[in-house]
Amino acid sequence: VEENRTCRIHKMQGQERAASSPYMNLRSIFLRKVLKKGRYVIIPTTFQPGVTCEFNLRVFTDVPSYFRELRQDKPGVSCWNFLLGYPKRVSQVSVRSIEGVDQQGKAEGGNLYVIIKCENEIVRSEALKNTTSAFINMKAIFYRRRMSEPIAIQVWGSKIMCDQFLGQVLLTASPNDPVEEQSLQLHNRDGRAAQEMSGRINVKVVSSDDLLDL
Repeated sequence: VEENRTCRIHKMQGQERAASSPYMNLRSIFLRKVLKKGRYVIIPTTFQPGVTCEFNLRVFTDVPSYFRELRQDKPGVSCWNFLLGYPKRVSQVSVRSIEGVDQQGKAEGGNLYVIIKCENEIVRSEALKNTTSAFINMKAIFYRRRMSEPIAIQVWGSKIMCDQFLGQVLLTASPNDPVEEQSLQLHNRDGRAAQEMSGRINVKVVSSDDLLDL
């Protein structure tokens, strides 16, 4: 699921199923699976649909899993909401890949990474070593208060002294926007109408004004 998900999943559309045990009418079910590094949500289900019951879930991993229960369906209400406002829109951003990104001053491809910025939240991908094009497949979910503020997806080059900004795209992420994957040209920090920079980024954005839609 998304790198920063902290609330429960409500719809499976837009999510990738990583593994599933066979459905058997047994008291105990066991699943063993090798998974790549990432954030996953385990969804227990019953053999008969519509049946609810208590269950015991055990998870064994060979690396620290930081396993915990997702208790909230949407962001909770706190005293800060009176000052900052309560989220009115949820947006899921999927970055599939980047293509043809040029790092100035390097003859070969350098280490690239992607940052997704929405209001005060930042989600960063792992560094991709020695490349100008790469499959990223990172996702983030944002509960937004200020719909007029666009979501920024930036590409950066990793350097020893100071990382290099390589371009960005700005997205309104409105529920009326197309939900199909788009290939977008990178621009400088001034946005879409500003100077183009080398490289493209393939993204998909789904937004809803119902916080329980994603």
